[in-house]
Amino acid sequence: MKKNEKLLSYLYLNKEDEIILYDKKESRIFIYDEEWAKEHETVAIHYTYNDSIDEMPIKDFAEIANNLIPFPQPNNIEIMKDFARKYSYPDLLDCLYKKGAYRNFKNLLRKYSLVDSYYAFEDKCYKKIITDWEIQFGIIEKKITKKERTNLVKLSNEAFSYHPWEYFTDEDYFTIHYLNKEISYIVLGHYGNCYGLCIYFGKEGKRELQLESMIASLDEESLLPMAIKNSYAIYFDPYDTLTPEDKDFLDGTIKEIEDIPYPSFNVFSIGRPVTPAKNSHHYKDISVALSLFNTFMEKYIEKPINSKQVFHLDITIDDDYNVKYKKTKEEESPIPYFDLSLLENENEYKKCNSTYVLDIAVSPGPVVKDGESYLPFIPILYDLNKDKIAFAVSTIAECDDYVSAIYHELDSYFKSTRAPKEILATNPIASLLGVLLLKDKDRVSNAKKKYETLEEFKQGLLDQLVSERKDTIIQ
Repeated sequence: MKKNEKLLSYLYLNKEDEIILYDKKESRIFIYDEEWAKEHETVAIHYTYNDSIDEMPIKDFAEIANNLIPFPQPNNIEIMKDFARKYSYPDLLDCLYKKGAYRNFKNLLRKYSLVDSYYAFEDKCYKKIITDWEIQFGIIEKKITKKERTNLVKLSNEAFSYHPWEYFTDEDYFTIHYLNKEISYIVLGHYGNCYGLCIYFGKEGKRELQLESMIASLDEESLLPMAIKNSYAIYFDPYDTLTPEDKDFLDGTIKEIEDIPYPSFNVFSIGRPVTPAKNSHHYKDISVALSLFNTFMEKYIEKPINSKQVFHLDITIDDDYNVKYKKTKEEESPIPYFDLSLLENENEYKKCNSTYVLDIAVSPGPVVKDGESYLPFIPILYDLNKDKIAFAVSTIAECDDYVSAIYHELDSYFKSTRAPKEILATNPIASLLGVLLLKDKDRVSNAKKKYETLEEFKQGLLDQLVSERKDTIIQ
């Protein structure tokens, strides 16, 4: 948000008795005065980037009201008290507890020649209030500090020193409970391909972990797992293989040594490009997760559980950092979130005699919509009888419910043409979609092999999306 001190002072000093709301998308401030709104049927708009003032019809304002966030309202009396305490003028502080506090305070400022000092102090307080508010609502991000970066590297190096991939496979996962936190982990590196640690928060994170683990066990080359994560990942790689962003993150925290694994910290969100961890919120999440992981590993390696089978541990760490865990049965992976009303759709399509292979690819190149970057999902229908691609469309999911977004694309296609007699699904998400669309699980089965025409099409389509960086629709 661009600062406009004149406007903000006006809002703070003159409009405190009215409701002030901020439109994050349009960078504008709404001042809702109930009396004015009733009389004129409008609400005032202040644009923060050019100091202009406008009005919006109250009926239009009502339509966007749910998307607005409250603007911070500073307590001017508290700011005055803080100033009086700082400069140790007893009468400045005393006057604030009496009638006419604001007027008397300003008179005393002039008496002691503190007017300029006070306004500078007030301005600094306002800026802090705004900055804290912007961070709280995600308008700006508080950058991670050098001290925080150094601590992350230290915690990561400790995690690496335990060599957890010697005890866990990529298919194992475990969950740590500590106070009100629930954090789940997958350790990477047992097969020597990629060393690291994936971290998932809460029950929703564990659900995504289970789904990812299931898909990876069925198709280790699938592109889908990279797009269903809602998590963090720490990878350990030689310095010269790191990205410029990763090297910049590590600058000043470590001394470069060739061929030694260095940590990189990555943030995954469903349907969004992978981004490096860069703000204090990321730091807090990752540092807590690593601290608990290291506490667990320190105890675990003293007496590891020997098992040749995939297992999942449920671990509790108490206030004194005592570790208790037990081997639990593998839970059935729940289906990903989607609009449950889709189960009730009739979907009475006209049918054809073709068998379609349904694949869900993910673009490695992001597209931009309304200023936000997304990774498109690409549902692809391959007509097995005719050996040709029947349908493919780049689909953006703006929320975690990516299943419903893909469903609606396929539903529209089947309504405009015909539905197949059978669907061969290449992964669990495709299988779920097939059942939702055809309403008959007996008409949906797993594809037993890869199809050359489909694989060539996917590679060409993904190459095109990377180069063009825009939605591509092929029908």
